[in-house]
Amino acid sequence: MSSDAVVTKRFRCPHCGGSQAFEPRSGRLRCDHCAAEENVTESVTTANDGVDSHHRRRRGLDEGLNADADFTDRRPEPEVFVAGCEECGAEVSFGELELASRCTFCGSPAVSSGASRRPIRASSVLPFAVDRHTAERAFSRWLGRLWFRPNDLASLAILHQLAGVYVPFWSFDAEVDSSWTAEAGTHYYVNTDSGSDDTSDDDYTIQQKDARSKKRRTRHTRWERAWGRRHDRYVDLLVCASHGLPRELADSLRTYNMRKLRAYSAGYLAGFRAEEYGVALEPGFDFARRRVEAAQRQKCASDIRGDTHRSLNVTHAFSSLMFQALLLPMWVSAYRYRGRVYRFLVNGETGEVVGKAPWSALKIALFVLALAALAVVVYVLWRR
Repeated sequence: MSSDAVVTKRFRCPHCGGSQAFEPRSGRLRCDHCAAEENVTESVTTANDGVDSHHRRRRGLDEGLNADADFTDRRPEPEVFVAGCEECGAEVSFGELELASRCTFCGSPAVSSGASRRPIRASSVLPFAVDRHTAERAFSRWLGRLWFRPNDLASLAILHQLAGVYVPFWSFDAEVDSSWTAEAGTHYYVNTDSGSDDTSDDDYTIQQKDARSKKRRTRHTRWERAWGRRHDRYVDLLVCASHGLPRELADSLRTYNMRKLRAYSAGYLAGFRAEEYGVALEPGFDFARRRVEAAQRQKCASDIRGDTHRSLNVTHAFSSLMFQALLLPMWVSAYRYRGRVYRFLVNGETGEVVGKAPWSALKIALFVLALAALAVVVYVLWRR
């Protein structure tokens, strides 16, 4: 990421007029010029930390899906400009005096500045707790563990240094009542003559030989109707609403502590970038619903007694649906290698690292040849 890439807002120090930025270690705004620190201003009614305040910031899903629902930010904060990437589709907000040069998520220079607007604003934010230096060290350790990667991987990653980004997520709560019907199968075994053909598709045959004859032990399955229901509750089911990050990569960061969520305040974003919501609420919930239904199907299957089952049919009834718009902190690095974009993420709260990297065909080939040579040596020594 280039040094002149976009950031969200500028905050001025009341003491010297310098630029303030949120400091992850102290959790306060710090002036780059005089080092003076100030607390981040939050709403009095939602500033308390913990689960209670976290859940008070939730809204009913029906309210959010209402055609007249307005998610735009109406608080008395300055409007922001939006830089849109023409390649990956990500949109990142930035201040009035700043310019967008490269995309935060894919490094593409094909970035265009849009008009000023009031974007969808998250109700909660998980502030950065890992600073840049700590994230870079975690990133370097992760790179060092990649054995079969190109030799120039580390230098390419350094050229595109980590960028601190708040990535948008939808969070959903739901209660689900699932009813299921199925056929439960119980295995039993029957000894039969070797010449018998009394088997079915569900039979499993074990042959035992002795000196006088062949005996066959055949497994059969007894099928019975089964049914049941269960009630489950899901809390903080996260759906990534980013256009710039592949969903499977963002979802692989699983160490966020939702108890540390804070009421949204622009001060937490000072010195960092923030991506705009690329996935609306309704498609976000559709994705969450499919995940819940798949999980419920597995849970219902595990409730079926017996050795196996078939013809499982499950129906779901959702209730107590709540949602919240979140911003979660990530350190992002993206670089191009042979025409492809590779991304690395560092969890901005815990330092967890995930990512993808190209394989080195040469290193893999040399490793295979070394194993083959070792096998030959072992064989020759064994023959002697």
